[in-house]
Amino acid sequence: MGFKELEQLRAALRPSESPSGPSELPFVLVVDDDPLIRTSLDLILSRSYRVQVAANGPDGVALVRDELSAVILDVKMSGIDGFTTYEQMRKLDAELPIIFHSAYQDIKDPYEIINEFRPFGYITKGEDHSMLLRTLAAAVEQRARTLSYRALQSKLSNVQTQMESLKKRLAGK
Repeated sequence: MGFKELEQLRAALRPSESPSGPSELPFVLVVDDDPLIRTSLDLILSRSYRVQVAANGPDGVALVRDELSAVILDVKMSGIDGFTTYEQMRKLDAELPIIFHSAYQDIKDPYEIINEFRPFGYITKGEDHSMLLRTLAAAVEQRARTLSYRALQSKLSNVQTQMESLKKRLAGK
């Protein structure tokens, strides 16, 4: 299947506007230098996620923001590799779930990679996509819990500040 056919298939399979709108879907970033992998992952994931793709590490790093739910990151890319990209993304958001997606197990032992970098997951390209989908769903769920926890912490901090202010006002009377 060529790129033109893939684009037509992707357009046909892209979900129609849902009542809650596409912005309600979790936002997932795919960073891979292979255009066929980017297109196929976009096609597979776009039914359940808002997908953005990046062709290299720097472009992927530039897309990191709070609303991002998870990243699928190629390990071996031309230019800046996935490991360097991972470290740059971690500096921006230490809690962002990042899943390594690699076809090259000979670069480094996957267990060494997991122990050294602590990604959310490590999935081998070419395996059944169900493992990637399950791992991604777990990453998105964890991210939602993390963001909810952050929001609760912020509310608690605001309430504590208001209470301190009220205590000071009452003590002054």
